[in-house]
Amino acid sequence: MKLATTMDSEYIVSLDLGGTKLLGILINRSAGIVARQQHPSPKGNEAVRDSILDLLSNILASAGALNIQPSGIAICAPGFVDSRDGIMIEAENLQVVNLSLTQPVENKFHLPTRLFHDVRSATLGEALFGAGVGRRDFVFLNIGTGVAVGLYLDGKVYHGANGKSGEIGHLALRPVGAGKTCNLEDRLEMLVSGPALVRRAVVQLAHAPHSLILELACNDPERVTTQIIQEAALRQDALAIQLFEETADFLGVAIGGLQDILNPECIILGGGISQMGDLLLNPIQRSVARYAIETVPILLSTLGGDVGVMGAAAAYFCQGE
Repeated sequence: MKLATTMDSEYIVSLDLGGTKLLGILINRSAGIVARQQHPSPKGNEAVRDSILDLLSNILASAGALNIQPSGIAICAPGFVDSRDGIMIEAENLQVVNLSLTQPVENKFHLPTRLFHDVRSATLGEALFGAGVGRRDFVFLNIGTGVAVGLYLDGKVYHGANGKSGEIGHLALRPVGAGKTCNLEDRLEMLVSGPALVRRAVVQLAHAPHSLILELACNDPERVTTQIIQEAALRQDALAIQLFEETADFLGVAIGGLQDILNPECIILGGGISQMGDLLLNPIQRSVARYAIETVPILLSTLGGDVGVMGAAAAYFCQGE
């Protein structure tokens, strides 16, 4: 897939609505990112919409100061999205249901606006700008506040029959028996996401009161974060290392299944948890080797925290390609 030839001279605003942060950039391919703004992500329809409008106002003011007139706006959002009508259908982590986004943005700024699914657009970003460059078949696994995969198959992002592909976070990892309903706690997202890692740490601290995790959290379990767990693991705290091993084991089941079913060239890990580098990558590789018939390279995203905005920009510029 090639980018539209107008991309080198055309600027747009690209915005990534994440579970914890709202990031916006002013970008074109040749100049890269020339301005950025970031806010904490709010919750609820009205707060999310107002925060997006506020951030866009700031980015467009920066564009004006640089004598740049953007030609459009790209937004990527989590959960279920209706890209055609520009509506966030549901994003549980943000407490959003049936939120129209593109219409209020276009009404205020008079710029064409497109809404994309965050992980599928991030997959395109990896294909064009990141670890997927030059590859025709790969899986992008996003592990952050939520968990989802983007499938890049035969040189294209796969969307599914009705645009809902990749929701691997709902995969049940623990059998419950006939006639029973799977608990949310048994699903992949509730076991390996950033919030899940913190929840498991807090529960296990009751049995490990001398863990460095608690010390770094000033002896307050409510202050435990993924960053604190990462720091404790780097300092060889036994509980922190155990938490990463458990997370890797759950992920090994899911990734091993993806490899065996899809036979991709590689798996690319993105999202906040994946930015922990070898602390998570090494145990994941060991875990996948236990579950998969044949392993493929497991890579870390090279776009880091910008994968969402880069992906939304790529999706916008590639419209019609």
